[in-house]
Amino acid sequence: MTTRVERAQAIAFRVARHDLARRRPPGDVEGAVAGGLQDTPLGAVRVSLHARVEGFDAGVLERALHDKRVVELWAMRGAPHVVPARDVALFTAGIDARDDDSLRAKLASFAGHLERAGIAPGDAIARVAAEVDDVLGDATMTKPELSTAVSRRLPPELVPWCDACKVHHVSESALRTAAHRGSVLVAPWAGRHVALVRTATWLGSPRAVDTDEARRALLVRYLERFAPSTPGDFAEWCNVGPADARRTWELVAGDLARVELDGRAVFARAADVAELESPPQPRGVRLLPAHDSYLSARDRVTIVPDDALRKQVWRTIGNPGAVLVDGEVAGTWRGRKKGASLEVSVRVAAHTTRAARAGIEDETAALAPLRGCSRVRLSFDG
Repeated sequence: MTTRVERAQAIAFRVARHDLARRRPPGDVEGAVAGGLQDTPLGAVRVSLHARVEGFDAGVLERALHDKRVVELWAMRGAPHVVPARDVALFTAGIDARDDDSLRAKLASFAGHLERAGIAPGDAIARVAAEVDDVLGDATMTKPELSTAVSRRLPPELVPWCDACKVHHVSESALRTAAHRGSVLVAPWAGRHVALVRTATWLGSPRAVDTDEARRALLVRYLERFAPSTPGDFAEWCNVGPADARRTWELVAGDLARVELDGRAVFARAADVAELESPPQPRGVRLLPAHDSYLSARDRVTIVPDDALRKQVWRTIGNPGAVLVDGEVAGTWRGRKKGASLEVSVRVAAHTTRAARAGIEDETAALAPLRGCSRVRLSFDG
């Protein structure tokens, strides 16, 4: 039996599951990052957490990081994410490539370099991962320091020329893919530069991981937040090959229900169908950073049906943040620190209600301390 749902139901379900319909209790950072919250650029996750946790301030996250309740690591699509410390395996072994197609997807242009050099992607990443582990030891190193040290140990064929840096160094995509083996974390707030530390140094030796179970658990987390969905959407979100994603899908196939969304065959967990059919209705305003995890869904037309607005939200470079009003993306925003002021420019439709504009004002005011500012200067474009 196929369950039919409208777009509005799917959006309301996702918004609620991303904790954007009702904020979590004060201090509940672990719950808010259960599905992984992207931190691009470094520090943006604070804005995502403000949208999800009542009374959030930066100190709440810093305490959770230093208490080792949450950690930051390179996860989906090679991007930094804050996740529960107890779930490191989900976001490392769960997204680690298990075939060459997945490795090529993660390595991007470096995969072509390896092919021309006659090197198997798996062999290359195994070598990079081993050198990263050995170089780091018990130290904390900035990404440039680690890259330089690892590059010196690698054979020339694994250290291509970088036009941007004007030196030979290990590929950034190779470093991030090697981190998916689970041995590296982003050190908690090590100044302005990304610094890295071995997982074993920070959290202690990890327990043995069943990779199928880790991948299955990651898919469940994904479906809990992005359903209804497809194996193809999961492959893009996770950045693995289509065949790898389909094999993972088979691990949960018995727990899934077929759903029709706008004429498209998609799937949800059977346990979530009732809520999908009758989701809680979101109310109020949230400001999401440009790379908020809610915006990482691959079916962008579902999230933002309007072509013009969709092109504003997801640009080729320099995405703005998104304004959610009652669960719908209603506009965009940008913030710029200028002295003690946070200058925020919001672009919404002219017909946006007074209540929504007031909500935007309240949300922007709360962002100032998260950016180290004492006041906000807000302007509306539209």
